[in-house]
Amino acid sequence: MAASNGRKTASSNKRTAQSRKKTSTQRKKTKAQAAQDSALFHEIGLIFLFAAMVFLFCCNFGIIGPIGDAVSGILFGLFGLAAYAVPVLLFLAVAFYFANEGNANAARKLAAGVVLFVVAGIVCDLAAGHAGAMEKYDIKLLYESCREQKAGGGILAGSISFLLQQYLETIGTVLVVVLCSVVSLILLTEKFGVEYLISSGISFSVSVIVNYILSLTFVFDTGKGQNKIAEFVIFVVLSVIGLGINQVLMWICVEKLHIYYMISKIGVTGVVMVYNFITRKLILEKKES
Repeated sequence: MAASNGRKTASSNKRTAQSRKKTSTQRKKTKAQAAQDSALFHEIGLIFLFAAMVFLFCCNFGIIGPIGDAVSGILFGLFGLAAYAVPVLLFLAVAFYFANEGNANAARKLAAGVVLFVVAGIVCDLAAGHAGAMEKYDIKLLYESCREQKAGGGILAGSISFLLQQYLETIGTVLVVVLCSVVSLILLTEKFGVEYLISSGISFSVSVIVNYILSLTFVFDTGKGQNKIAEFVIFVVLSVIGLGINQVLMWICVEKLHIYYMISKIGVTGVVMVYNFITRKLILEKKES
C-alpha cells in the first residue's frame, strides 16, 4: 500500500514538473515572440519614419511641389530656422529611443537634447530679431514671419524668447541660453556618459551663434549696408577653424595632459576667445575710410 502511494506521489510530482516545464517553455516562447514582434514593429516604424524624414527634408528645399511648400511653411512657422534640422533630429531621436527602450538614462538624454534644441531655437530667434521686434505678443505675426523668411525660432522657441526678452532684455536672455546649454552639457557628460569631445563641440556650436549676435550687436561695427548673409558665412568659416582649435586643444589637455575636462574647457575657451576676437576684428569689422 505504501509502495503504491509512493508511486502515485512520484507520478504526480513528475506530472507537476512536466507541467511547470511546459509553462516555463511557453513563457519563454511568448517572450521571444513578443521581442520579435517588437523588433519587427521598430524596423517597420523606422522605415516609415525614414521615408517621412526624406519627404520633410525635401519639402524644406522646395523640391516636392505645392504640397511640399505648404508642409515646409508649417515646419518653418513652428520651428523657424531649426526646421532644416527637424526631420533628421526627429529620426535620430526615435531611432535612439527604439534602441534604448526602457532605459531611464536614454529618456534623460533625449530630454537634455530637447532642451538644447529649444535653446538653439532661441538663439536663432535672437539672430533674426523676430520676437524682439514685437511690441506685444502676437503668435500669428511670429508664425508668419518665421514661415515667410525661413528664419528665427518659430512659435515654439520664439514665444519663449519673447518672454525672456520682455523681462530680461537681450543680455539676460543670452545668459539664460548659455546657462541652459552649460547645464545640459554637464548632465550629458557627467551623468549620461556622452563623450566629452561631442559635448564640447555642441557647446562650442551654441557659443558661436551667441557670439555672433553679441559681436555684431555690441562689439564690432560691420556697417548697415553690408550683406548679413556674407557676414554670417565668413563668421561660420572662422568659427569652423575655431572649432578645430577647440577640439584639438581639448583632446591634448584631456587625453595627453590628463587635465579634468571642465578645467580644460575653461582654458581652451580663453584661447579660442582670443582667436575669435582677433579674426573678427581683422575681417568683420568695417574698415575706416
